[in-house]
Amino acid sequence: MSEHQGIEIPFILSGREYRSADSSENEGIVLEYKQGGTAVRFPTLEISDAGELFSAEKELTKLSTGEILDFLSAVGKLWSDPGYVRYQDSLELMKRITDFSEEELVLDFSYIPALLERGGYLEEMLRAEFGDPGVLDQWTLRGGCEVKAIPRGRLLHVLAGNVPGVELISLARGLMTKNANVLKMARGNPITPVALVSSFADIDPDHPITRSTSVIYWERGSTAETEIFRAVQSVCVWGGFDAVNASWSHARPGLEILDYGPKRSMVFIGASTMSSGDSLTAAAAALASDTVIHDQQACHSPQVVFVEGGEAARGRAELFASALGRALDEAGKSLPRGEDTIDRKAQVGHMRNMAELMGEEVFHPGSTAWTLIVTNDFTRTATNPLGRTLWILPVDSIKEAVNHADSWTMVAAFSQRADLEAHRDFLAARGVDRLTILGNMGLLPPGTPHEGRYDLTRMVKFVSADLTPEPMPAGRAAADRSEVIPEQSERSTLGYFRASEGTNGFIPRGFAAEGSRSSDSGSRALPWGMIPFIPAEISV
Repeated sequence: MSEHQGIEIPFILSGREYRSADSSENEGIVLEYKQGGTAVRFPTLEISDAGELFSAEKELTKLSTGEILDFLSAVGKLWSDPGYVRYQDSLELMKRITDFSEEELVLDFSYIPALLERGGYLEEMLRAEFGDPGVLDQWTLRGGCEVKAIPRGRLLHVLAGNVPGVELISLARGLMTKNANVLKMARGNPITPVALVSSFADIDPDHPITRSTSVIYWERGSTAETEIFRAVQSVCVWGGFDAVNASWSHARPGLEILDYGPKRSMVFIGASTMSSGDSLTAAAAALASDTVIHDQQACHSPQVVFVEGGEAARGRAELFASALGRALDEAGKSLPRGEDTIDRKAQVGHMRNMAELMGEEVFHPGSTAWTLIVTNDFTRTATNPLGRTLWILPVDSIKEAVNHADSWTMVAAFSQRADLEAHRDFLAARGVDRLTILGNMGLLPPGTPHEGRYDLTRMVKFVSADLTPEPMPAGRAAADRSEVIPEQSERSTLGYFRASEGTNGFIPRGFAAEGSRSSDSGSRALPWGMIPFIPAEISV
């Protein structure tokens, strides 16, 4: 590694740093970045018993959900300080191995304290998915039985590397459901998962959360992969088709696999939006904002834009493209494009040349900062080099355009609320995950399902205990249930549980204790881009 700017990255095994005893340059796994200008080396790890990674899993289950949220909040406070050593080190290392601008990375890091803040997004997520989050801590009345959510036990996170932050949301879900966690780093980002989990030890190196969390890397098909898949009960896999298929190749009865594969998002510009200069400019600015976040690498990032215009659709599409180009220039001032790779420059150049040869209108600023192509052929949108590249299609009507959405569409964004409401039932039946208004594609309100699912409930097992007090006499099976089922009690109403000594946790909606936060379902939208779009060819 002497010819490269070498970076040694440790593994985290049950909360402890693990480095190779042998520091020779030929030892360990080496990954190269930026045309070989930077290399990352991982230690060699032989896993004979993957169960050793989960030695503290039983201690983790003894924590209340409130205690877990308190710990995560403390981690968030560390990352709220740009001077925090792990923040600074991660920022410098990410600049060396990724193509993101420093401004984008700072934005990504700002999501850590925003997501982990006590009384905020995570707690809203628990309410949305469990209704009564107290079911994670104690037996809760559900109809004619009491129910408790038990962690599945051991959870593997196979991470994607195109958008920093995937590890944060995936791990937070695993911890809130009291599972022991192993994070498998992605080739595209071997920095922030280790830094995030290392910060657990800065709070408390002996805490059950610290000691039940590991971060490692392996090459696909390795013995480590096989052993760890055998040892876990659940898998969250983020990535392209190859990564998802590789995880499913380990499927067995009882293994819960939650996959977050490649998707893309679409935009629908209504005719009335084009009727005035102000509404046109506002829509273009909102779309530019949605596009520049993560350099268009997220699943919620727009790739295809339909412009409604009837007989004048072509001219309106080109008019909108001009306005969008100006808006992208403006948005790029605060969130500039990251570094271009040689491969991507070649892809963009080829794409532009082909479009011009086919008679399509191409808009760009004279660089590869952004590219807009107006086309009538929807099949052309199947490929996209991303990095602020959008296909713009003129259509007679929104009713025509929505037929192009399908189950591979994560977000359908509209310039007008009326169009969203008019077509939401149709789009839901087509398999679209989420509908929103321009400017909000990366803003996920509390209660938002992830790819059409509430997956926290799939990270636990619900165990029930019948409330029937004694064996029912013959012929009484259909008797009046009120004789054997007690009234719902204060204890079972829950909605409230002790977070940690002297700290109140959840409070039922409509009630507020002193110093608590109570909000409706739309109050805690979090600006984060942790749901990635990964082209099939990207390896993780």
